[in-house]
Amino acid sequence: NAYGDAEYFTKRVAVNIDDFISKIRAADAQLIILSDDVGCSVRPTDKDERLAQEVIGILNRYIAGKADEVYVVECGIARRIK
Repeated sequence: NAYGDAEYFTKRVAVNIDDFISKIRAADAQLIILSDDVGCSVRPTDKDERLAQEVIGILNRYIAGKADEVYVVECGIARRIK
């Protein structure tokens, strides 16, 4: 895939995420990841900003799929979704 494509970035980062999660699980440690939700915002008009938003959204879903627990926090109230 060409540089500038969301799939290009997500595949490269996913390999590192998998490796990192394996190390955390092997150490029987806990990991908390905080990330902004980009799915409920306005779609940027700038091409690079749209790419960043897409990559972040894909990676958030990828990490949530690997997680034991997932929470959404809105207005300071945590809601477990997984």
